[in-house]
Amino acid sequence: MRRLRLFLLVLSLIILSAFSVLQAYAGSAPKDVSGTKFQQAVEQLLDKGVVSGYADGTYRPYNEVTRAEMTAFLSRLVGLDAASRIGNNVFSDVSDSHWAKGYIAAIYDAGIVKGKTENNFDPEGKVTYAEACAMVVRTLGYGEDSVIGSWPQNYISKATELSILDSVAITDDGSHRANRGDVALMLASIMEAISDDTNIDFAQCRLYSGNSNVQTTTFDRYTNEYIRAELSLKYEMITEDTPIVLQCEIRNANQYYIIYQKSCSTVLRKDTSASTISIALSTDDLMRWNYDIDDYRIIIKYGQKGLINKEISLYVDYSDMMGFLETTTTKMFGAMWDTAENNDWSNGEYYETLYSNTINEMVRSKLTLSYEELIADYYIPIHIIWYHKGAEFLDCGDVWQYFEEGSTEHSIFSGIYYMQKRGTNFPAGVYTITYGIGDQVFNTQKFKVIE
Repeated sequence: MRRLRLFLLVLSLIILSAFSVLQAYAGSAPKDVSGTKFQQAVEQLLDKGVVSGYADGTYRPYNEVTRAEMTAFLSRLVGLDAASRIGNNVFSDVSDSHWAKGYIAAIYDAGIVKGKTENNFDPEGKVTYAEACAMVVRTLGYGEDSVIGSWPQNYISKATELSILDSVAITDDGSHRANRGDVALMLASIMEAISDDTNIDFAQCRLYSGNSNVQTTTFDRYTNEYIRAELSLKYEMITEDTPIVLQCEIRNANQYYIIYQKSCSTVLRKDTSASTISIALSTDDLMRWNYDIDDYRIIIKYGQKGLINKEISLYVDYSDMMGFLETTTTKMFGAMWDTAENNDWSNGEYYETLYSNTINEMVRSKLTLSYEELIADYYIPIHIIWYHKGAEFLDCGDVWQYFEEGSTEHSIFSGIYYMQKRGTNFPAGVYTITYGIGDQVFNTQKFKVIE
């Protein structure tokens, strides 16, 4: 009984503690920014879930911001929080378990942030004011071709022009470290610009494979570089340059799962009422992890307003893959069912061409293929069929195989347990195994069972 009371007391304290943390920001600013120049910006960002405070009711505006934290702020600001759990990591110094891995990948893919080098991001490094300026300016759709001069003054000047630094004092080169308060001021300054206030009356989307000029909604799973979406927008005449942020998604056909998501920042130019925007959508996630799904939808949104919801399909021309597969070795293994799982496929044990049906309940095959070094990853369904006496069908199935980029050799394993299929041991005779891609056979193996 005492333990139960103690447990309930501890549980009550935990609940009250959590409730007090929530209450700390309900309708009031964190105590260390109340009455300061940071108050309004921090309140706005807290309300939108862009930043968070600490359990003691503080925001700690003078704490420095890491590069990883900055990607999390920006992801949430432009609505890429869901994508933070999807993106592929391209940096060797960002571990798979790093809390910001997805945020970094999402913001990198959106073109808002760059690595320190090609392979390193420096997630725990402190973000400088110059870097913060560049990230915020890119979030508004201004890329390298929209800023004049050399780094870092080009982005600092653009940030000044866009009123991002109105309440922030920085040095000429912006090399000192940005703090949480100033970052909040910079992010809050663009919240209105990336809202969905612009009245878009019409949207049309044409899809292309990479740089092709042929419009399509079907894409080869392996040769397609990316999906290019040409988005045409019509809106009321605007009198000044207007930044907008579009959310682009690729979902499975029933729209339950987001496979890929990116933010596309652009600028609608003044004195226009129509624009065409080119958006490159990566297909890496579709190719790598969803190889057994063919139908998807491309969805483009402006704030909460849906602009495009378009169906696409992926296909594979397996005939193009037959050329690189060349069989180098084949091995057959026989085993009793209860020991089959313990046998080492690679050590040659039970290697024979004749199998006695009194000692082998299961026959397994190892097929080794060699090929020129692959320049991309491939997922290929290998169609395997087992026959008895060349005609009697025993079993078949597609075994998806992962051929890794940079590899030159791959082994495929299969097996059959005749007792499970027919209720007896293997009858005497010749057996055939065929391996194919689609309806094209690229290898045939035979083995013989004797009494």
